[in-house]
Amino acid sequence: MESMLNKLRSSMSSAATSAVSNAVQIASQVSNYLPGNPVTREFEATAHVASAGPGLVWKVYKGHKKSTKQDAAIFVFEKRILDRWDKQEREAMLDRLRKGVSQLTRLRHPQVLTVQHPLEESRDTLAFATEPVFASLANVLGNTDSAPSPLPPPLQDYNLYDVEIKYGLMQPFWPFEEYVPNRQTICQPTLDYLAPEYALTHTLDPAADLFSLGVVTHALFNSGRPIFQNHQDFVTFKRNCCELKNTNTLQLSSIPEGVREEVRLLLHATPQLRPDALQFSKISYFEDVGVKTLNYLDQMFQWDNMQKSQFYKSLPQIIPQLPHRVCVLRVVPSLMQECVNTTMVPFVLPVILLVSERASREEYVEHILPHLKPIMKMTDPPQIMLQLMQKMELLLGKTPPEDVRGDVLPLLYRALECDMQQIQELCLSVIPSCAALVESHAMKNALLPKIKKLCLATGYLSVRVNCLVCVGKILEHLDRWLVMDDIFPFLEQIPSRESPVIMAIVGIFKVAMTHKKLGISKEVLATRVLPFLFPLSIENSLTPTQHSAVMSLIKEMTEKVEAEHRVKLEQLNSIKDEQKALQMAMPTSLASGSTPGTASTAAVNGSVVSPAEAATDMFAGLGLNQFAGGGGSSASQKSAMSSSSSSSAAAAAAAAAATAAAAPAGNKTQQPKTDVTSPTASLSMQDKHRMMKEQGLQKQPPLLPSPPPPSSTITKNTQPSSSSSQTSNLTSSLITSNLSLIASPPGPHQHTAPMAGLGNTGLSYGMRPNLTQQPLGTMNSWATSPTQPQSWTSPMPHLQPQPMSLNLGAFDNLLPSQPRPPSMNQMASNFKSAPMLAPLRPMNATPVPAPVRPLTSSDINDLLS
Repeated sequence: MESMLNKLRSSMSSAATSAVSNAVQIASQVSNYLPGNPVTREFEATAHVASAGPGLVWKVYKGHKKSTKQDAAIFVFEKRILDRWDKQEREAMLDRLRKGVSQLTRLRHPQVLTVQHPLEESRDTLAFATEPVFASLANVLGNTDSAPSPLPPPLQDYNLYDVEIKYGLMQPFWPFEEYVPNRQTICQPTLDYLAPEYALTHTLDPAADLFSLGVVTHALFNSGRPIFQNHQDFVTFKRNCCELKNTNTLQLSSIPEGVREEVRLLLHATPQLRPDALQFSKISYFEDVGVKTLNYLDQMFQWDNMQKSQFYKSLPQIIPQLPHRVCVLRVVPSLMQECVNTTMVPFVLPVILLVSERASREEYVEHILPHLKPIMKMTDPPQIMLQLMQKMELLLGKTPPEDVRGDVLPLLYRALECDMQQIQELCLSVIPSCAALVESHAMKNALLPKIKKLCLATGYLSVRVNCLVCVGKILEHLDRWLVMDDIFPFLEQIPSRESPVIMAIVGIFKVAMTHKKLGISKEVLATRVLPFLFPLSIENSLTPTQHSAVMSLIKEMTEKVEAEHRVKLEQLNSIKDEQKALQMAMPTSLASGSTPGTASTAAVNGSVVSPAEAATDMFAGLGLNQFAGGGGSSASQKSAMSSSSSSSAAAAAAAAAATAAAAPAGNKTQQPKTDVTSPTASLSMQDKHRMMKEQGLQKQPPLLPSPPPPSSTITKNTQPSSSSSQTSNLTSSLITSNLSLIASPPGPHQHTAPMAGLGNTGLSYGMRPNLTQQPLGTMNSWATSPTQPQSWTSPMPHLQPQPMSLNLGAFDNLLPSQPRPPSMNQMASNFKSAPMLAPLRPMNATPVPAPVRPLTSSDINDLLS
């Protein structure tokens, strides 16, 4: 594929390069030929197409007028051809050329070449401009001297049609020019077409021109060969004239039978036997409808508008009988001359459009479209616009895209603003076929506003329906957001509610919803489209079939909204479930226990349901439980919650009382705070969020190691051992002794030494003291008040590996029979293995006295003895 594209690109670039180089070459040639010639100021030559004149010395160039861009033919004669001639002959030749152009300029006849710019002479050239010419008769008959090589496409294999020959033979004749032996060959008349009496008797009369006409007729049907070829030799010409005395010997089989005998008379050696021009034009051979049509076109300037209109009305029936080339190159230019009279344009335009249908795209662009562009800009009379609308498919099919944007689309815009209903409907039916050529900004700012304005303002139902149908057909060329932001609000503004209008609106919505490029979001469907369509579905003007179509679209839209929103809700709920699962999996400080309020809840659930509660059951399954009954929970849930809260409060109060009783008298001023994060009953999610917010507002104490559970919460064994009372008394005395030591004021030798580098704050960061050397009383006081911040203000002991560990296993049996807590050895090992991090002390904490002297081994042995 890529190789094919590269090949196409290279071929197109080479063709463009060659075309540009040829144009540049031709321009340079003409510039060289016409240096300083005034013709070059007003006309520009583009291509060398033909040669003409005596000896074909005139080079014919295709060109146009610079000011009006009107097509023209530029005839150029180069004086350098006469450089080898003597001065007298050169001047004679130049005089002959000047005289011929002068006579042509003065002649004003439809069948004579029209001169657009008179002869201009410079030092090197002669030049003048005429109407467009693609070839001379000599070139058509095969004489291509001074013609371009290779021949242009129109001249290649060119054959004259019968109607062209007939029409050409009836044109005016040129005046005779005498033969002068001393002149150059190209200055002499062509001896092959001269009458024989000129060589025999040296007499001239109008019959000599009729002989020349007979020779031309013979050449037209014999590939340009005359009766005799004299090669511009007068002796040969005289000898051949003597042989023409008996014309029965002439071979005229190639000439059509209808004109063969007349041509034989024209070639007769006796001038009196030749028919005159009027007699020759009246023969049946010229009774041809094509010839008459071309003659009428030439005489059209002599007729009035009524006669012209009658002829133009019959012309579409004649056009199919004429050769296509004649219609394009002869009929259309004649009709275009009539377009200056706007009253006659509606009569001429159908013929031009008929010829356009038969023309190829290239012929249409080159020969017809330039003439149609001025007609497309006409608005009066309105029949012009109507005819163009009826043939808009033809115009869009053969007009290049750039010309469609520049000439055809403005025509459509003007048609939308026209007051004629038929023109408006035709224009609306044509717009979808050319919507792809309309640029986005033109579609948004020019075309759509005009269609909307016409739809809202028109009083014709058919026009309004056609506007809506047109909008529906061009939806695929619009942007999605332009449809939802511009088209949908426009549909809501339509004032009428007739059934055709409703069905056209339904069609627009259906196309917008089902088209793969457009589509309608569920938000727009739910908030704008469906609320607009439901009132339309109950209009009384609808038939049952139309109502079914409307309801079918509404159901389809509803199902789409339901399906898309269900998917979205499922995705959102799955995200919420994942978040809940993550929260349940995360470790929390909330302890789970038995729910004391179960019995209460059961009692409520087992009670008789009140009528008010029964009335609220109708909302079950609607997701309104958190709003029904106030506060978001039922009566049983509230009863269970209150019971659970009261049980938790009682348990917390009992634990606080037991701790206060066990504490020494010196510490009664600092009551332990109730831990709201350790309820024994289960809490709802609302209570948990509330308690978490309350804890966040309070200043939290520093984190401390979890102490052993209070004695009040330890469940006792039903069968204590025999030594339990002794163990309990020894434990109580030991705890009392240690607490009294802690409560005693420090001696003079004791002082508080804060850690170096921490100032006077009394805080200890980083390492914490080796707890294996702390007194037992300190541990007991810590155990009795787990929430009381501790003050580690003693000097940091020197951390060194101990030679031997202290065996504290003797303390294991000093506590009452309980679920076995960790042994003292385990506690000691845990303290050693734990990171040396001192608990943080709050900034506003009151300093406490320094700890008492640690117990020695002998003191412990005394206590145990």
